Amino acid sequence: MHSLSFSTKMSSLFLVYSLFALTILLLRPHSVRTECIPFHSLISCMYRMPAARDFDAHHSDIDVIIKEYSGHFRSDRSENRYQSPISSLQIQKSEILSMEPQFFARYSANGLQHLILNSVRGDLRLDEQTLGGLESVLKSLQVSDHELTDIKYLPSMKSLKKLSLVSTRLSSLPARFDELLSHLDNLDLMNNSLTTLPWKALAERVQSPQLQHIRLALNPWHCDCSMKPLLGLGPDAIKRIVGLICATPIELKERPFNSLTLEEICPEPQEPEKPIQELPGIEMAKNEEPQEEKEKHFNNVYPAQGREEEKFTDSLLPPVKPRELSRDQSQVATAGGTMSTEVIAVIVAVVVVLVIVVLAVVVYKVRQRNYKRQRDGSKQPSQKSTSYCHVVAHEPSDRPMRPPVGATLPEYGRDAEHTERQPLAHGYNNYRDNRL
Repeated sequence: MHSLSFSTKMSSLFLVYSLFALTILLLRPHSVRTECIPFHSLISCMYRMPAARDFDAHHSDIDVIIKEYSGHFRSDRSENRYQSPISSLQIQKSEILSMEPQFFARYSANGLQHLILNSVRGDLRLDEQTLGGLESVLKSLQVSDHELTDIKYLPSMKSLKKLSLVSTRLSSLPARFDELLSHLDNLDLMNNSLTTLPWKALAERVQSPQLQHIRLALNPWHCDCSMKPLLGLGPDAIKRIVGLICATPIELKERPFNSLTLEEICPEPQEPEKPIQELPGIEMAKNEEPQEEKEKHFNNVYPAQGREEEKFTDSLLPPVKPRELSRDQSQVATAGGTMSTEVIAVIVAVVVVLVIVVLAVVVYKVRQRNYKRQRDGSKQPSQKSTSYCHVVAHEPSDRPMRPPVGATLPEYGRDAEHTERQPLAHGYNNYRDNRL
């Protein structure tokens, strides 16, 4: 028994000390560990940029990965880090507080071929200040999860083969984008706000065997007659275009471009609508005789009626010039009539629902009231007397029906307060059932 208590106490103390040590470890301030890990030709750095000592052991092309770094991006040529060029640079989940002009070219010793910028915050623009010096070197550029407002300098990248701009909120492309498209082998523009592309240049490029694919999904593309060059593509070329789905016009919404026809994207212009026919009264007013001849004819036929009646008759049919309704006005009038019908239908439906709800509430209230009346009536006595008289049958008595001579007869005076205590009639021996 004592050994069991001792082991229980030791277990409790061990648990308390363990919790105390764990609390101290959790509350102790931890310093952020910044390090760069080399692996063959790869240098992966966390929370900082590579220093000069990180490049000493490398004498060939280097791939650098920088993660979760927040600071200034500057290149110091006094350090001996540029003996070997950097061929690939990845910056992930970092914040750029500032960046010196042509940083990527200087930092990589003009050898940067692949640049990946993923979830980068801060001042980042794809202009000459950023990409200058890499026009004939950079082959692959990938930017994701970063808002881009200006990409006009991208057509100057003559050696670019792969371009990926995903989730960058792009709404338009530069005017010279067809020049860039002519030498791209891989294009990814997913999840942006683009509505159109140079479709003719794209149709020419997708027929090249060097092109791998063009991803265009998650963009509000407008399908119109400018997409006509895509309809004549062969099946192999069409497979290279991925995710091209119409968003506008409304009749083509969510339609893949390869399911469209020429009549749908290039509808024939409709004939102008005929002018509204003139009313008979208006036609009559236009073909009326001159005023002088009409007065002469009117006075000859109706001499008794004066000039005032004739003026009043003329005022009833004033000459009106016919007006042709334009196509847009006719469509508006038609749409207005349709909308009025829909609104009326909605109003009628709402009224019917409200009437049904009101009737249901009324029926429910009536049933509740009747139920309450029945319940109250079962608890309270009715107007009829609920008292019962229990008649008890007795054997006939041997005693004479009349009292003996000289006996005093009971008085049957009515007592208003104790009516139930009055004696019974003769013959019942003054017996009263106390249960009443």
